Amino acid sequence: MEIQSYCPGLSSEQNQEIREAFDIFDVCHSGVLDSNEFQALVKALGFHLSDHEKVSIKRINFNDLALILSRKFAIRDFSFIFEIYKEKYDYQKITINFIKKVAQEMGKDFNEDELKQIYNEVLKNMKKTK
Repeated sequence: MEIQSYCPGLSSEQNQEIREAFDIFDVCHSGVLDSNEFQALVKALGFHLSDHEKVSIKRINFNDLALILSRKFAIRDFSFIFEIYKEKYDYQKITINFIKKVAQEMGKDFNEDELKQIYNEVLKNMKKTK
């Protein structure tokens, strides 16, 4: 079974990081991570899982992992846009609707849960720098 090693939307460095992490956490070399391996890998990469993801994902292959992590990388990368312009934006005036508008202007399509994650990440980062 050949495992895809590239996920569109991710940089080559991000793809390599996911591939290397998958290979490390796939201790049985089965091409599939169990729930504990999956959760440990996501945490090792610095991401958080929603309660739904923790409960619903019992086993995951590389392709599905890459798709999930591509969204998490996109959320993290997008939230850094506000970090770059922190002097321009008052974090108390940033709303989910504002983030949604900026995302749409940039051609990004995030669902409501992802917008909330971005919002929380932006606020956390901006409060740290105040």
